[in-house]
Amino acid sequence: MYTEQTLTQKVLYLQTHPEAYRLRRELYEFCELTIYTYPVKVHVLTRDDAGELLILVYPRIENLLLNFTDQGIPFEVYMKRISYLQAVSFKKVRRKERRRFVCDMYPPEEIDYFTHNDCCRSITNNTEELTWETDTPIAQEIHDKVRTPGPFRNRILHLILLCGELLRAPHISFLAQYLAMDELVLAEMITHAIRLSEKRITISEKKKRIRDTHFSEKQFLEREYLFLNKIDTYSAGVKEVERKLQCTTHYWKTMKNQIARRPSNITHAVAGEITKTPKGTVDSGLQALYRYLNDRVDDSA
Repeated sequence: MYTEQTLTQKVLYLQTHPEAYRLRRELYEFCELTIYTYPVKVHVLTRDDAGELLILVYPRIENLLLNFTDQGIPFEVYMKRISYLQAVSFKKVRRKERRRFVCDMYPPEEIDYFTHNDCCRSITNNTEELTWETDTPIAQEIHDKVRTPGPFRNRILHLILLCGELLRAPHISFLAQYLAMDELVLAEMITHAIRLSEKRITISEKKKRIRDTHFSEKQFLEREYLFLNKIDTYSAGVKEVERKLQCTTHYWKTMKNQIARRPSNITHAVAGEITKTPKGTVDSGLQALYRYLNDRVDDSA
């Protein structure tokens, strides 16, 4: 009855005669074939990806057949458009999944390392054993000055508070013993400084997530760019990947520089508030401390 009808007429006939099971099976096979072969034919997907796309789209074929309306576009063209759009969407999802995988490959401390270091060396772990030494001449000199009444002790304390985010329990214990003060008191001061700086810390964490996302995307696009050049693909595709790579590299560097300009989220004002010291005194005291340490600490080792 419907064997000589066009494909569009067959679909419209099925919509009014849902009991036509042979026709339904025929149209299902046509849709499956189009979804699987057309994205491969237009070089959007590989055969393996097209097979996965068919598995995802198969449950929707019934709706495609029932919701199709004759608006002057043949059903065959309609299915090719659907297949193309679904393939493009599938490819974007896959690309995002790969980027997330790249991000998972690099732990946060390793991303920090690549962000702030140009040379290759081993990544340090925050849980490594504390190896600070107190028997060096500079350590003894600082220790004597800390125990002597005067502003030097407060300057060291302000410096510790500014680094509060980076300090762990072993560090706090060591510094409290070094300053001859109660460990719990020092821990509470650092906790208070961090609490007062929560807003700045939240902003910095958000910037780090953005930076890490662009870093991972940059890594992905660099590999994609090298691959496309290697297989000598069409120039428009290479230029588009190159443009995206330049943009994401720019955003990554911008965010990296913004984070580098704010090495500590705990401000001089917060350190002064905790120790009941005016901000100007904290500023000048830390500058004096930096000059003092800069003249004595040797980084050549």
